Amino acid sequence: MKKLLLLLLFCVIAPAWAESESLSAFLERARHGNTQSTYAMLEGTLLHRRRGEKSLEMPIYFGVMIRPDKSSGQVMLDQKEACLVGQSHTTGVSTVIPQGGTTALFDRVGLQVSDLTLGFIFFPVEAELEETLVGGMVPCRVVRFSVPDHPGDTVQVAFSKEYAFPLQAEFFHRGETNYYRLLEVSGFTKKNDLYYAEQLLIEGPGWRTRINFRKADVGLLDAAPPSKVIRSLPADPAQKGK
Repeated sequence: MKKLLLLLLFCVIAPAWAESESLSAFLERARHGNTQSTYAMLEGTLLHRRRGEKSLEMPIYFGVMIRPDKSSGQVMLDQKEACLVGQSHTTGVSTVIPQGGTTALFDRVGLQVSDLTLGFIFFPVEAELEETLVGGMVPCRVVRFSVPDHPGDTVQVAFSKEYAFPLQAEFFHRGETNYYRLLEVSGFTKKNDLYYAEQLLIEGPGWRTRINFRKADVGLLDAAPPSKVIRSLPADPAQKGK
């Protein structure tokens, strides 16, 4: 069976599905497609551009362990800030725990941990919309979800019809027709018979952030997880000796 290690949700799925698949079955595949436990340790570069400001470039690390019922991992920026993250694949509950007490750098570059965990595909479904082509090439089913913590806000997600994987998400505030945030996933790369998404784009009015993961350690998760999936932040020089 062809296997896909999907960077953000890490589902192992088969590529062939019936054209008449119901929406509930399609979303079940998207949300709960992982039948094997996997892990990934991904390192790369984040480039942030904001109108009227200097560009920022920094290293990014994403380490995650994915089991059929849940995933848990860590996102680290510039070896200065990190968040622990958990995502239940059964209840849809997401958890984010900042390490070091601040997420100022995450906020500055417009990165939300949900960008990497895809927690929004577990939101309540409002409706299925007209199908589209992402990138002018990939047939996608489009589903609109409501945002539980912000009544009236919605997320419009384009899923690959073949793989039930979200390739694009548009975020809207209540009553607005222009998205305030866009997420796009691309650049799938194969390693160890698994595929992972190498590139991620996030943008909003006046700013854009691009992530490229160039170094990847991916594989099946044995009973004993690999070491260093969750990493320690380097010690703050100002705190040494205290």
